[in-house]
Amino acid sequence: MHTAQWTEEAIQQITTENTSLATSPQLTEDNRTFDERLRATRSNLRVRTGASPTSKPRLPTRFVEKDGLPP
Repeated sequence: MHTAQWTEEAIQQITTENTSLATSPQLTEDNRTFDERLRATRSNLRVRTGASPTSKPRLPTRFVEKDGLPP
């Protein structure tokens, strides 16, 4: 088995690029947008199903077999 040998310079470059990407304003904005969409979708689903915000999500009955397990 061959293992790759990383130079200190390569490790530093990858670390710097990773940090830059992780703190990118565009990625932060994208994550915020996706989080808002997810929250809205969950809220809409609760309204449609009559579930309370604290109730645990369940599979719709059409996806559950007689023994209570998904098909």
